[in-house]
Amino acid sequence: MAYEIEVSWDDVNNARIVFYGHFFYVAQRAEEAYFRAKGLPVSELVEGRNVGFPRVHAACSYRRPARFQDVLEIHVGLGELNRRGFQLRFKIVKKAARSSGTA
Repeated sequence: MAYEIEVSWDDVNNARIVFYGHFFYVAQRAEEAYFRAKGLPVSELVEGRNVGFPRVHAACSYRRPARFQDVLEIHVGLGELNRRGFQLRFKIVKKAARSSGTA
């Protein structure tokens, strides 16, 4: 499943690229959308079913900078799943540029 955002001005730093820590915020938003799409809104899981989401590991590898007004696709998938927990995998990529022109 993919979640999409457009990089806004408050997402970038003085170098006009997305601040590195912001990618964790983006992943969190995509995680919420992932569970909502599965029919399991996080609010229901936390409040209604008393499920917690403690983080035991988080890491990010940066390949290319994202810039102001780039459209990013965040792909979320289930990694490892066992009785003690689960792992989500995220891949954040720039959406292909939309072609423009006249006909």
